[in-house]
Amino acid sequence: MKLAFENWLETQYIEDEAKEFLEEAILCFKVSAYRGAFMLSYLAFQIIVKHRLLRAEQPAGISDSTWTEIQDNLKLIDKWDIEVNEVIAFDNDVEKKKVKPKPSKQAFLIYRDIRNEAIFWKNKRNACIHAKDIISYPQVEALWMFIQNHLGKFIVDSGVEGFVEVARRHFDPTCAEYSNDYTYLVDTLPSVAHFDQSNELFKKLFQKIPLSHYENNRVTQFWIDLSEHTDPNTQTKLLQFLENNQREFMNIISVAPAIIRKFSGNDGFLRVFWKNNFTRFCRISRNSSAVFEIVEWLFKNNKIPQDEIESFWTNLITEDIFLFISKLSDESLLILKKYKFFEIYEGYILAASSDKWNYQFWYDQTSKLPFYIKNAELNSVVVKHINKVLNNVNTSGTFGSAIKGTLQENELQKNKFKELCSEMGETFYYDYL
Repeated sequence: MKLAFENWLETQYIEDEAKEFLEEAILCFKVSAYRGAFMLSYLAFQIIVKHRLLRAEQPAGISDSTWTEIQDNLKLIDKWDIEVNEVIAFDNDVEKKKVKPKPSKQAFLIYRDIRNEAIFWKNKRNACIHAKDIISYPQVEALWMFIQNHLGKFIVDSGVEGFVEVARRHFDPTCAEYSNDYTYLVDTLPSVAHFDQSNELFKKLFQKIPLSHYENNRVTQFWIDLSEHTDPNTQTKLLQFLENNQREFMNIISVAPAIIRKFSGNDGFLRVFWKNNFTRFCRISRNSSAVFEIVEWLFKNNKIPQDEIESFWTNLITEDIFLFISKLSDESLLILKKYKFFEIYEGYILAASSDKWNYQFWYDQTSKLPFYIKNAELNSVVVKHINKVLNNVNTSGTFGSAIKGTLQENELQKNKFKELCSEMGETFYYDYL
């Protein structure tokens, strides 16, 4: 049976050298060699931090000479572990209170309680070396828990800031760190932020890796993977962040519409979305397949009450939302028909006067009315109304051209329009077509 720490280790992007020590520590633990497991685990933690410091750019607040000294010491076999411990323990706020403060070595802008905990494990390691303390399985498991919870925070220039910068460089094709494999970012993220820093972390990630600015679907998949993270706390924190940030929520569902299902139990949040922000979402998305996948889900799951369906569609109609949506798929058209869009649009235009003075209303239908004529079930009432509009309103501009072009391109609908006009004794405005 695998240990929880063993399962965690398999998901982590860790240097081979450190990973070997941790795997050996697990073997020691399983045969009750707890002192060996503890020593190897702490050594692996130091090695990981050493490599992060060696790979990092010079952090703000550390002088050139001090950074050079740190880098040089990390490369020396008899000094590297001492240097790692000094950098971890260095606290500018504490140092400033001294009579002769040392030059800053604070590379990790982490919470003081985490810094103190790291110092505690260093002291425990020293006691273990000199046989001054008893080491058993609780100490090993506690050290493992510290590593699991906080390893991600030990990134140069702080956990959150450092991680966000690493992620930005990873997805920036102009940077050397640009790569297709972002697995290590997903695996590291749960241990990056302190419990009260989650909102800050996700806010800065969205700022630095915005979905709307990247066509590459690696960025999309990165956010999808975070929303489906195996760590339930990470998944919950991200969903909570999205609940409180509608713009980021709309950005992510525009490229990954299935994520809306994760909010199925939050009807209040969904109501604000479809009632107040859906037209804005359509403009942000400009992705008809995503828009209609979400519309269908909302209707299928009864998120839009029956007595509010008309106001939902009318809002989209009056906001001229179809100007922002590309050609619709057959599936999207079926959704419009199934959930009464065309019936509601028909009622909307029938309520509008066909008189000449109402020309502005009809010019505003330049994109929607042709769409209706092309896809709806035409009937005598609406055909008579539209035909009267064409006779009363100036059709020499884009409005008339759009109607004429639609009829020319759709033979079946044109013939149906003509047939209905004939049955009513009306002269079809475009009889010559």
